Amino acid sequence: MWAAADLRRRFAGLLLAACPLLAGADPYHYVNLLVGDRAAGMGGAYVAVSDDPAGLYYNPAGIAYAQRSNLSASMNTYDFTQRRYRSVLGGRDWVRTSSSLLPNFFGFTQPLGPGVAGFSYAVPDSVLEDQRQQIPGVPTTLSSEAATYTIDFNNRDATYLAGPSYGIAIDDRLSLGVTLYGYLRTQQVILNQQFTFSDPALYHWENTYIDRVEYGLRPLLGVMLTPVPRLSLGLTLGKTQLLKASESTQTSCAGMSGASYPAGGLCQAGQLALVRSERAIERRFPWTATLGGAYFPSPALLLSAQLSLYQDLESGGLPLWNLAAGGEYYFNPRLALRLGTFTDNAVTPRLRRGATDQAEHVDLYGASLSLTRFTRSSSLTLGVSARAGRGEAQILAGQTAIQRLDMIAVTTFLSAAYSY
Repeated sequence: MWAAADLRRRFAGLLLAACPLLAGADPYHYVNLLVGDRAAGMGGAYVAVSDDPAGLYYNPAGIAYAQRSNLSASMNTYDFTQRRYRSVLGGRDWVRTSSSLLPNFFGFTQPLGPGVAGFSYAVPDSVLEDQRQQIPGVPTTLSSEAATYTIDFNNRDATYLAGPSYGIAIDDRLSLGVTLYGYLRTQQVILNQQFTFSDPALYHWENTYIDRVEYGLRPLLGVMLTPVPRLSLGLTLGKTQLLKASESTQTSCAGMSGASYPAGGLCQAGQLALVRSERAIERRFPWTATLGGAYFPSPALLLSAQLSLYQDLESGGLPLWNLAAGGEYYFNPRLALRLGTFTDNAVTPRLRRGATDQAEHVDLYGASLSLTRFTRSSSLTLGVSARAGRGEAQILAGQTAIQRLDMIAVTTFLSAAYSY
């Protein structure tokens, strides 16, 4: 059986490893929040369409063929994510949930000179976790009485992109485009952990506060080609480059004599210890290339599919890939239905038996649906997308035990667009 201090250290390792501390709001996946009303309904399969403000994010070459100036008003998104780690301690599950309501896209396009200019704002990743969990009956070697382990956890983590775009048509079949996004990621983590007994001489309390900020640029180059009527091909290449990233950490600790904690200090009985640290962060982003095609069998029907590859050229490893496919059907000029499906494969490798301190791995599969109502110059869209998957995680630091992980994520969105 584990001593309380040992168990506390293991759970500190659990939370600090499970939280996305050095990567994006979800460090294990690249497809988190679908952007754009029309694109989101089609599962994100939009790189070969991109003829509205969402094209500023997916493929700026597509906006060169926009027939009118267009404004996509704030796309309001509610996102819910749950991770359930099975049988973490004493047969009990540990559940992490995140829910957030935010405007995650705004964009407009406007003819300018020989091409079309635009500006867009997007939030492709956001996490808001605020939960309290108590695990009673935790056995220790310090007392015949089991302890109650309490976790208070708050994690706010979001990624923002904003910047201009320009697309130009070389001729009726070929167009080029570029978007230059500014990149900002902010994160604040507050983690409280406590062991309590009926004997007040036996206790342990710890508080950790982490603040991270990242700044950078994300250029996106796009090409759109129409080799034959009714068929379009799209290709994009992009990469996020950090310019500055910093992290500050503060850990406070108090408890029984000899209970060390992750920041490297020592908690003495009846005393409060405090450790602060600051450091620069170095993090690489992969090159992202997306190739897709869209086919228009009739004026009422659109079919689209794409393949995205993510490659870190410095590591030399195999690329990660994701697929997306979607369709759009107009029942009449005022009502359109969109359907989509997509993969969201994990960045991490599969877990190895016998190894320790491995990152979780769960490949996700998603679907989306939206309905749009049109007027002469505006539209209103209501939609939903969902992702789910089963994988594995290694929660307890320094242990070879592997837990099953079930993950689900559901996003609903409401958006308005206006053409003028």
